[in-house]
Amino acid sequence: MKKFLYFLTGFAIALSIPVFSQTILFKDVDPTAYYIEGLNYLTSANIIQGYADNTFRPSNPVNRAEIVTILKRYHDYKRQEEPLLISNVNFSETSTLNEQTSEKTYKLKAKFYTTKPAQTTFSGGSKQVSNNSLKQNHELELTISVPTDTLPRTFHYTILAAGEENQSASETRDYTFLE
Repeated sequence: MKKFLYFLTGFAIALSIPVFSQTILFKDVDPTAYYIEGLNYLTSANIIQGYADNTFRPSNPVNRAEIVTILKRYHDYKRQEEPLLISNVNFSETSTLNEQTSEKTYKLKAKFYTTKPAQTTFSGGSKQVSNNSLKQNHELELTISVPTDTLPRTFHYTILAAGEENQSASETRDYTFLE
């Protein structure tokens, strides 16, 4: 168990976890123990909860299930702090000309990544396309038809991402058509 307590203290320090001054006492933990700062932080963050009888049992060995639970709670805790961002936005375009109507139709495909699973919307002008499934790799295609005498050279677009826990991100830019 002593190795595990060293692990807990090192875990908290190595991951740049701020240490709380608040002391959370378990009946069986000495408040001057060398591992108290790490234990206080991990307990405050609900990564470690101790036992129902308000004990920590520092002398007991830790089993695999307890280690997995601790690591999962830590992962969830750190994930809450991670912001939702849109990145790696890449475009591809195709166009066709309808000679009868003198309209050019552009298909603009946006491929991008979000740091967390999110629902996304790609919009520009009066057109909009959405994907309501929570995922991190996105590919949305917007079709725009315009008369050839008013062909746009640039297109103002917005990508919106809405994640869990009320997180959101957006990117608004101009895209210059290649053709």
